[in-house]
Amino acid sequence: MDFRKEASKKREVYLDFLRIIAIFMIIYNHTAAFFMVSSDFCYAIPAMLCKMGVPIFFLISGALLLGKQEPIRKLLTKRVLRMTIVLVLISVVAYLFNVIHYKRYEEASIVEFIQQFMTCSIDASYWYLYAYIGFLCCLPLLRPMAQYMNVSSYIYFSILNLLVSIVWPLINDVHYIELTGHLNFPLISNFVWLAVTGYFIRKERIQVSRKKECCIALGVMLGCLLVSLAILWAKGKECPENYNILDRFSPIMAVCIFVMVKNVDSAIRLKERIAGLQLWEVVHLVSISFSISSFASRIQFAGS
Repeated sequence: MDFRKEASKKREVYLDFLRIIAIFMIIYNHTAAFFMVSSDFCYAIPAMLCKMGVPIFFLISGALLLGKQEPIRKLLTKRVLRMTIVLVLISVVAYLFNVIHYKRYEEASIVEFIQQFMTCSIDASYWYLYAYIGFLCCLPLLRPMAQYMNVSSYIYFSILNLLVSIVWPLINDVHYIELTGHLNFPLISNFVWLAVTGYFIRKERIQVSRKKECCIALGVMLGCLLVSLAILWAKGKECPENYNILDRFSPIMAVCIFVMVKNVDSAIRLKERIAGLQLWEVVHLVSISFSISSFASRIQFAGS
C-alpha cells in the first residue's frame, strides 16, 4: 500500500493553502516594508493583512487538534516536549549568536541564558512558540470545551471575546481608557477563541450557505480594514500606537480568510484540480524558506 497516496486522500487541501498564506504573511511581517507604515499609508493595508499569519496558525491548530482524543502522557511527550526541544535549541543558537555578535563573552552564562529564555528576551520573535506550547499544554481542557460547546454557547463566547480582547483594547488605543485588571475573564483569549473557531468551522457546526458565508466574511474583513485605516488616519501616522491598531482586528480577519479559503476549496474541489501535486511538500519548502528568511533578517538587523 502506498501510504503517501492514502495520506493525500485524507488531507484537507485548504489547510495547506492556509499554511502557505500564513507563512508568507509572517515573512512580510519581518521585512523592512512592514515598518514603513509610519512614513507611508500605502503600506498600512499589507501591514494589517500580514498580522493574520499567527492567528491563521492557531485556527489550523484548533481545527486539527481539538477534535482528537489522546492520553495526556502522549500529548506531553509527542507534542509539548517536541516543541519545547525545538524552542530550546533555536534559543541556544540565537543566544550564542548574540554573544558572539555583540562580544558579550564576559557576561554570558548559563544563568543568564535561563533568565532570558524564561522571559522570551533572547529573541522576541519566538513569542509564538511560547504561546503555542502553552496552548498545547491546555489541550486536555480545551478539547472537551470545544467538543461539547453548542452553537449558542459559541456565539456567547465569541461576543465576549470580541468585547474583551478586541473592542476594549481598541478603545484604549484611541481614548487611553484601560480596563481594570480586577475584572478578569479566565477563559477569554484570542488564541483560545481562534482554536475553538477553527474547530467549529472545520466541523461545520454552524450551518450557513457557502455563498452567504463568503459574502459575510468578505464584508467583515473589508469593514475591519476600513475601520483600522480610519483610526490610523485620525490618530496620525506618527502615533506610536499605530502598530497596536494594525493588530487589533487580525483575529477576525484571519477567521474571514479561513472561511473563504475553505469555501473556495469546497466549491472548486482544489484536491482534484491539483491532483499529482504534493502540496505538503510545497508547505515544507515554504517553511524552510521562512526559516532562512527569518535568520537572514536577524543578521541584517543585528548588523545595522
